[in-house]
Amino acid sequence: MFGDPFYHATMRKSVAVFGTLFNNLKIVRRNSAGNIINTMKVPLAYGPKQKFLAALDRDTGRDASMAIKLPRMAFEITSLALDPNQRLVKRAAIQETNTSDNTTKKLIKHYTTYDIGMSLYILAKNQDDGLQIMEQILPYFQPEYTVTIRPIDTFTTLKQDVPLVLTNVQITDEYEGDYTARRVLTYQLDFTMKMKFYGPASNTGIIREINIDLNSDRAGNNILEEMDFRVTQTEADADDNYTVTTTIDGGGYNQQTGTSTYTLTVAAKTIGTGNAYYYGSIQQAGFTLQRGGTYTFNHPTAHPLRFSTTNDGTHASGVEYLTNVNKTSGVSTIEIDDSTPSVLYYYCSSHSGMGGRLDIVT
Repeated sequence: MFGDPFYHATMRKSVAVFGTLFNNLKIVRRNSAGNIINTMKVPLAYGPKQKFLAALDRDTGRDASMAIKLPRMAFEITSLALDPNQRLVKRAAIQETNTSDNTTKKLIKHYTTYDIGMSLYILAKNQDDGLQIMEQILPYFQPEYTVTIRPIDTFTTLKQDVPLVLTNVQITDEYEGDYTARRVLTYQLDFTMKMKFYGPASNTGIIREINIDLNSDRAGNNILEEMDFRVTQTEADADDNYTVTTTIDGGGYNQQTGTSTYTLTVAAKTIGTGNAYYYGSIQQAGFTLQRGGTYTFNHPTAHPLRFSTTNDGTHASGVEYLTNVNKTSGVSTIEIDDSTPSVLYYYCSSHSGMGGRLDIVT
């Protein structure tokens, strides 16, 4: 009912990660003078402690010496439960670039967090052997130790932090028969491993073009003839970032006279610092002007609007563009013809950083 089968081997990876932490522990034996006479790597295997105790008896007999077989370590999974403290956002998704197809992204929509109970057993004949192993483990858990893994093989950049929390330590003696018989000291360390379980991976398309075309005519006044908002970037890679500039065409357009009128205000910037021109609620709006049209910009008299082929005009060492431009107090008008550059900028002659871009089209 859930769809195609998938398998990320999460439990297998949990066992491998846990075992890797403890698979290189060593103990040393010293003589009465304190000199090292022997160094031994402690073997580690997956399984309950009873399995290894039974194997020792089966292999060597109940009366055989245990010193040659111990110390050793074993570990096993003891529980699996939903983590109630980590409520992941249900609609959160994991995405990664698809290196084999730049038109799609790899996507995982579902994942959740579980607590995996792990127990580590240290089996030793001598008290000093067990204490050596314990002391090489305990200082790293305060009470947790975090490792970083790559949980999904097909996601190369996805990394996951896995906390291992030491929750309990206990020491017991294992006897066979009376108290004069074989003795095995068992140190049990209980851990909680916080792992995420991920759902199936799929591919999702990348939005490369947005085209919105709005038309409005209020009581024949042509208040908004057309607004065209378009983003097209066919060469974009999945992780590329682009800045979108809003372009408004034909605000207040008069079909009889072929003119357009824009009324700009000045207010503090919502993006950046200082003041800026606003067209409605749009800061430093970009405009598309057509050749053959005449465009009038109304503006506050304290912020004279001027034109230039340089962004920010005279504030950026540019010069004011004056061809077919008429300026009066609070009004700047420009007539667009075949000689008008394809890109102009409007700016405030008194203050820097306030204006925007004008695209001239046929």
